[in-house]
Amino acid sequence: MKIKTLILALFFQTALFSQELSGDWYGDIEISGMKLGFILHITKADDGYNSKLDIPEQKAMGIPMSSTVYLDGVLKIVSKELGGEFEGKYSENIFNGTFSQNGGVYPFTMSKEIRLVKEQIRPQEPKPKFPYKIENVTFKNPIDTIELSGTLTLPKGRGPFPAVVLVSGSGPQDRNEEILGHKPFWVIADYLTKNGIAVLRYDDRGVGSSTGNFSSATTMDFARDASSAVDYLKKYKKVDKNKIGIIGHSEGGTIAPIVASNPKNNIGFIVMLAGTAIPGSEIILKQQELISSVNGEEEEDIVENKNFNIALFQFIQENQESPSFNADLRIYIDNYFVENKTKLPEGMPKSKVIDFLINTYTSPWMSFFLFYDPQYAFLRTQCPVLALNGSKDLQVTPKENLSLFKSLAELSGNQNVTTLELPNLNHLFQECETGSPSEYGKIEQTFSPEVLVLIKNWIVEL
Repeated sequence: MKIKTLILALFFQTALFSQELSGDWYGDIEISGMKLGFILHITKADDGYNSKLDIPEQKAMGIPMSSTVYLDGVLKIVSKELGGEFEGKYSENIFNGTFSQNGGVYPFTMSKEIRLVKEQIRPQEPKPKFPYKIENVTFKNPIDTIELSGTLTLPKGRGPFPAVVLVSGSGPQDRNEEILGHKPFWVIADYLTKNGIAVLRYDDRGVGSSTGNFSSATTMDFARDASSAVDYLKKYKKVDKNKIGIIGHSEGGTIAPIVASNPKNNIGFIVMLAGTAIPGSEIILKQQELISSVNGEEEEDIVENKNFNIALFQFIQENQESPSFNADLRIYIDNYFVENKTKLPEGMPKSKVIDFLINTYTSPWMSFFLFYDPQYAFLRTQCPVLALNGSKDLQVTPKENLSLFKSLAELSGNQNVTTLELPNLNHLFQECETGSPSEYGKIEQTFSPEVLVLIKNWIVEL
C-alpha cells in the first residue's frame, strides 16, 4: 500500500487530555506488518491549531494540513491535498488508534517521545550523470479522455531501439512505483536503458501529473492506459515499433496479457513480475493466510479470518448485482459477527469495521478484482512470455501461479513461455529472510541485480 499520498483527517478522543497539544508528535502506521514513521507538527494559532506532516522515509516533508480542530476532546486534522483519516484515543501520553486510507484501516501509535525517524539507505537509486537521454512525456488515453504523464529514457545512438512499458502494481503508484523509499521502476529503467532498451514509465491515472480518477478505475481501465503507452511508443521515431514489450509488476503483470492478447496492439513480448494466474479472491485468501502466519498471528485467528473471507466472497459473488447490495452486505456482515462471535480489532467499534469492509469490497477496483480470472487473457497471448516469481513472495505465491502459467501455455500452444521461481526473493524481488511485507522498508536492496540481468538477457536474446 502506498502511504506517500496521505490525506489526513485526524480524530483523537481525549476527555482527559491534560498535555499541551502543540508540539511534535512522533508516530508509526502499521500496514500489513510494515511500520511507516511520521512526525506531526502541531502549532497554536489565533483561531485554533495548524499542523504539518513529515514522512521521512518517503522524503515527504512539511505536508500542510487543511484544517486542525480540537473540540470536545476530539482533534480533527484534514488535508485535501492527500488522503486518509486517523482515529485514536489518548492514554498515558500515547495516542492509539486506526488510520484509514482508500478503504484500508491500519493501527497507529503517536506520542511526544522523540523517535529517530530516519531516511532509509537506498544504494541502487540511480544518480546523475546518466549515460542516456531522459524525456518527460505525456500521452493520451483517448477512450477515457485522460492524459498520462511519464518519463521516457532512451539509449545513446540513432536507434531505433527495442522498448518496454513499465506497468505498476495495485494501489495509486507514481512512475517509479515508489514504496517505502524504494523506486523499483526507476532502477529497472536505468539498468535496461544503459543496456540499449528504451523504457517508458508513467504515473497512474489520478496520481502525480496524470489526470483521471484512480478510485473509480478497474484493472481493465488500467489496461487501456497501458495500451495507450504502447501506442505512444509506436509513434516515436527512435523506437522500433515491432519490438515493444511490457514489463508488469503484480497487477501490472496481470495487465500485460490483457494488452498482449489483443493482436492489434502488436506486443513483442511481456515480462510478468509476480503476475497473477488465479482469481483475486484466491489471491487474497492465500495472501492473508501466509502474511498473518509469518507475522506470528495465532492459528485460530488465521482460520477464523479465512472462513469469514470465504463466506464474504461467496455472498458478494451471489448478491453484488442486487440494487440493495450495500444494505444487504451490511446486514450480512453484522449477522456473521454476532453468530460467530467474531473478534474485532481492538479499539475499533463494530460499525467502523463494517464501514471499512463495505468501502473495500464495493469499490469498483475490488469488485472487478475479486472474480476476474486472468487465465483467459493469458490463453490468448501468443507473444514470448517471461513469468517470474520470488520463492518467498507471500502476496502472489509462485506455486499456484507459475504452475498454472505452464499449463495454460501448453493449452494455448505458445511455445515461448518461460516460468522461473527465483530463490529467496519477495514480492518486490528483494533478497529477503521471510518474505513478509514488514521487511520491505528495512531491506536496502530495491531490486535484485541478478533479476535485472535475467530480464535484460531474455529481452536481448529475443
